[in-house]
Amino acid sequence: MGSSTSTPRAYRFADEASGLILVGAIVFTPWAFGTTQDWSIGVMNTLGHALGLLLLFKHWIRWQAGFEPPRWSDGPGRRWPVRLLAGLTLLLLGYVLVSALNARGVILVTADADVVDIEPLEAIEWLPHSQDRQTTLRAFWNYLAMALAFWAARDWVVGLSRRERRLPELERHTSASPPQRLRVLAWTTVLSAAALSLVGTLQRLDGTPKLLFLFETRRGPEATFGPFPYRGNAVDYLNLAWPIALALWWAMRRQWLRVSGHASRTGGGVHVLLLPLVGVIAFGVIVSLSRGGFLTLLALMLVCTAILWGTGRLGRSTLIGVCIALVVAGGVGWSLGGEALLQRLKAAQTDELSNRVTIYRTGERMVPEFAPFGSGAETFGKLYGLYREGPSDSCGGYAHNDYLETRVTFGWVGSLLILLTLLTVPLCTRWGSGIPVGRTFVLLWMAALGGMLLHARFDMTFQIYSLHFLFLIVCAVLSCLSPSAD
Repeated sequence: MGSSTSTPRAYRFADEASGLILVGAIVFTPWAFGTTQDWSIGVMNTLGHALGLLLLFKHWIRWQAGFEPPRWSDGPGRRWPVRLLAGLTLLLLGYVLVSALNARGVILVTADADVVDIEPLEAIEWLPHSQDRQTTLRAFWNYLAMALAFWAARDWVVGLSRRERRLPELERHTSASPPQRLRVLAWTTVLSAAALSLVGTLQRLDGTPKLLFLFETRRGPEATFGPFPYRGNAVDYLNLAWPIALALWWAMRRQWLRVSGHASRTGGGVHVLLLPLVGVIAFGVIVSLSRGGFLTLLALMLVCTAILWGTGRLGRSTLIGVCIALVVAGGVGWSLGGEALLQRLKAAQTDELSNRVTIYRTGERMVPEFAPFGSGAETFGKLYGLYREGPSDSCGGYAHNDYLETRVTFGWVGSLLILLTLLTVPLCTRWGSGIPVGRTFVLLWMAALGGMLLHARFDMTFQIYSLHFLFLIVCAVLSCLSPSAD
């Protein structure tokens, strides 16, 4: 079957529709109250499944028309990491689906999370089995939508835009780095996070308990931030976004100097807007009063500064400028919420991390109960009431430690699958063939993921749809990058 050189109209439509849905989903998911309600989860699942259908349609056109779309590539690369990642994705989804269909029961609970009845079901013990079919089956559809969005994002971002296709190959690699589609995703995330930081700060200064000044919540004004009902989730989003902004600034600055020359004026180029945006996003972390988010921010600042210092390509004045932007952001945030945050940091020992120590003890007792396959995806909240230390203990909807909750719900078998899938992403970056970018750009994106993984040790990061989705989109981008020398 011969390869066609012109892009079929149907393929172009599907490709552009994929891009629009991706950008819309990135904006929608944090602002729809963190996608924590059934209606917003339903919308995101619909978008994810639509992306999957568009991806299948694009592959069908490629096969039917013998069409090979123009894509970014810096060499032949190796395909086995991507194939391994695809295989692990299918295996992980299959694990959750089998666990749901092979469930041991259906749990009925009251509004205050007390278990009132368990309807037993027949289960094959040597296969993965959930303790609650309905919860795990609902989790499967969520994971399927996110997995389809992951592969659709990966397929879309490696494609060349119309402008890039018209450029000669040598000029393409020098004047379009990072590529247009990658910049669109990065700019969308950064601008959305900056707006969220400002809105959350205004809400905190106003003292309103209403999300987006509109909707009442059961939590007090200090527990919420921006559209997120829980401040800890908001800072996860902000700590994911500002290293991406810093990476985009680095890449666009490097490209600006390459095109305009080192003699060009410092204030030239749109990239100069990114450092102030880094500051705007970062000070929101402090204003939110999240203890774990603040400590993660400090760790990320040290890591990102070390990455930039290690390049050896930044002049002293530029590096000082980056440090000043981060220090100013910290100063502004501290002036707005530093005293209250300091009080919360001092109370960390007396309040047992907001009573999480009790949840941790209970969770550790649950782990061996459900080994090796776990209790079933997202069943922790329903089962916790059966294992709490006393009737007066509050029921924990989440473990506030994603690693502990994953051990309970996925067991060591499922946890190992998740770990292998996550570790395959940098393998795709190391040995794959994709978008050529500098090593610093890749390291800063990895730092953004590292911040979320760090905070997940003390909070419920990956139990929130919006954060899980955005984490996977960043992983999708990383999996199709090909780092080169800065």
